[in-house]
Amino acid sequence: MKRKLLLLIALATGLKMVHAQGVWVNQNPTTFNYNFERTEANPGNGLTELASGIDRVQSVSTKGGPAGLLPFPSSGYSKINFPENSNASATFDGTDADSKLVYKIASSNGSSAPYTGYSKFSLYENTETSAVTSIFFTLKPNATTASGRLFLVFGNTPDGTADNSNVYNGGEFLEYWTNGQSIFGGLKFDLYSGDYAAWGYRKSGITDYGFQEVAYDGDFNSQTGTPLTKNFDNTFEIYCNNYSAPADYERNSTTYTVASGSYHIWVNGSQKAIINAGVPNYNFPAASGESTANTAINSIGIFGDQNSGDLNVSVSKIEMAYVATSTLPVTFTSFTGLKKGTGVQLNFSISSEQNNSHFEILRSADGVDFETIGRVEGNGIASKYSFYDTNPLAGENYYQLKQVDKDEKWTIFNKTVAINADIIEKNLVITEITDSKLGISIFAAKAEQAILKIADVSGRTLVNNRINLEKGYNIKDIAVSGLKGIYVLTIVSDSFNQSIKFSK
Repeated sequence: MKRKLLLLIALATGLKMVHAQGVWVNQNPTTFNYNFERTEANPGNGLTELASGIDRVQSVSTKGGPAGLLPFPSSGYSKINFPENSNASATFDGTDADSKLVYKIASSNGSSAPYTGYSKFSLYENTETSAVTSIFFTLKPNATTASGRLFLVFGNTPDGTADNSNVYNGGEFLEYWTNGQSIFGGLKFDLYSGDYAAWGYRKSGITDYGFQEVAYDGDFNSQTGTPLTKNFDNTFEIYCNNYSAPADYERNSTTYTVASGSYHIWVNGSQKAIINAGVPNYNFPAASGESTANTAINSIGIFGDQNSGDLNVSVSKIEMAYVATSTLPVTFTSFTGLKKGTGVQLNFSISSEQNNSHFEILRSADGVDFETIGRVEGNGIASKYSFYDTNPLAGENYYQLKQVDKDEKWTIFNKTVAINADIIEKNLVITEITDSKLGISIFAAKAEQAILKIADVSGRTLVNNRINLEKGYNIKDIAVSGLKGIYVLTIVSDSFNQSIKFSK
């Protein structure tokens, strides 16, 4: 009630809700802007209105032609699609940079094949984006008593995609929608009575057009109040991270981190969240399996149907900002090693590789002091690499990876691989050391219980667990968070008693 009262006061006094939109860390200085301003140099086709007729109506605009109803974007395509006999229409309101596209939502529901009952506006194949892209726009449902649905989707359209072949450039909206083509994320708004809309987010496997309804939680009103208000210019900020590592943006002097494969939503200066057991989660998950990781978020679409009467929608001030791929980090996905012949084979995988020069292989006898023993050149693409240590140390060998940029900045991958040069002759082997766990391999002659202990060099026991061993090789992960130094791992059973030293 308080939020509604403040909103009414703001509308009555003509005040604007002002907030500063976020900026990515390392954001590219050039942004994509599309505000529907029709100029002498970019007038579209000169028409002031587009309306549905007996047949389906489509209008496409792109730089260099064709020229449709809409002015062409600086890159990619803009498109309007109306189903036949739907009373849908589009026109413009305002002038210059304050121009808006106003279109009437179709009244047909699109519930049967070929699912053409949707009014659609979209931008796609934008080249001024990357896998880390923010989308800003203003959306206003101009409705008093009408009900209907709005869908907002964003994702990737590959260059050269044939027209009418995916959810952004196609007319048969629901067919592409249910097939999950090129969708990174999306929102659905159900406008019924009242000032606000019920809403959901795109989640694969959900029967309601692929959307999970977002429940209202009064304890988190400022975060979860429905993010679409009728007859009000709702300002949207969506921060998409389709990259394989977290990405940061700064907003009002605060830094926010978007998890890999997630997006953040802000509306009218309020961050939205999914509430689970009273705990807000601000990372909305990308739709599983519907888009390819590390591809650019270069397409958006705003679609609607089931208009009961007077539901028009105005869209304005669309902006997309991004982080150039050349500034995104190298992302490791795996680092493993094994005894092979008289040496040690190391393998590592990279899911994304930008500005990378080479990798250095580091080795240590104690897990503390490392030295470079080899170099592997980068090939500039996400790839798999290997290195063979022909002359490992006697006993334990600890390996790390150092990645070096073209500007000589470097990063050490946060994982240590431990290989014993005598692995074939030993029943207990440390296979992996990370900040949080110790990976071990145990060969047991029979199925039995054993005691696993970790002690420091003074003999003080820090871990004392009972473990079950099956006959043959057993792989175990031991929690070792907080340990730092040199330690002794001991496994004792009726037929087994072995110790091995390691360091963190």
